Amino acid sequence: MMTIDTVFSNHRSRDQLVRRLAPIAVVVAAVILNPLRVIPEGTTCAKLRLGQVQNQPVLPGPNMLIPFVDSLDCMNVKVQSFQRQVAAATSNIQDLNAKLAVQWRVPPSQVPRVRREFGSLEAITTGIVDPKAEESFKTVSSTRSLESAIGNRTKLKADWESTIKANLRPYPVEVIGLDVVNLAPSQKVAEAIEIKQVAEQEALAATYKANAKKNEALGVIEEARGQAEANRLKAESLRVPGAREVTELEKFRLWAQNGSKVPTTLIVGGEGGFWLSRMLGIR
Repeated sequence: MMTIDTVFSNHRSRDQLVRRLAPIAVVVAAVILNPLRVIPEGTTCAKLRLGQVQNQPVLPGPNMLIPFVDSLDCMNVKVQSFQRQVAAATSNIQDLNAKLAVQWRVPPSQVPRVRREFGSLEAITTGIVDPKAEESFKTVSSTRSLESAIGNRTKLKADWESTIKANLRPYPVEVIGLDVVNLAPSQKVAEAIEIKQVAEQEALAATYKANAKKNEALGVIEEARGQAEANRLKAESLRVPGAREVTELEKFRLWAQNGSKVPTTLIVGGEGGFWLSRMLGIR
């Protein structure tokens, strides 16, 4: 038979057990039923209430939720970036290779819409942003020639930026920046361009060579004309009065330059000067 002391002893044991388990029960309940969620910076969440996406985004910081009713689907709203190698065609049907770099993000206010319409960040990346970036670049490259695309990359980039922003405007994304990292013709086109440039250089060298020969020939012709004019003037000078005396003096000067002995007496003028030169053997 249970005594009164035994009954009181059992009650005290249960009370002690309850007091010991109460804090643990409170902690477990707080974890399970915790209505407070802290969202880190760079993250925005869509709130699902009984499975329905709410229109208002859950922004970084502490947020209160209704246990068993509300849940969160969080998304990275920091700037995303990717690079893609694209093969496009120009207006003159030339292959153009480009490496595109795109920076973009989901605005925090658009997170509920992304969750509702696309399901996740990865889905909108692979399904919208990536293909639209490639499509926009191909559209722009098809409006200009290969020379124009490569020679004016700044204009190409600006047109691509305006086109991709227009194409992504209906979607819950924002383009932050983009760049054409590498732009070059295909291997076949590059080889054709090189062959053309070599041919142009060779043709230019041949032109320079032909012009040099032509100029050389013109120089010879001009020199001959100058010599003929000099001879004509010299012949005319011999026909003027006194020309014979000048000629005789020039003969004596040349005679002295050649090392012959110069006479001490020289008669210049008249027949005497002429016959003196004849006697000295000057012709």
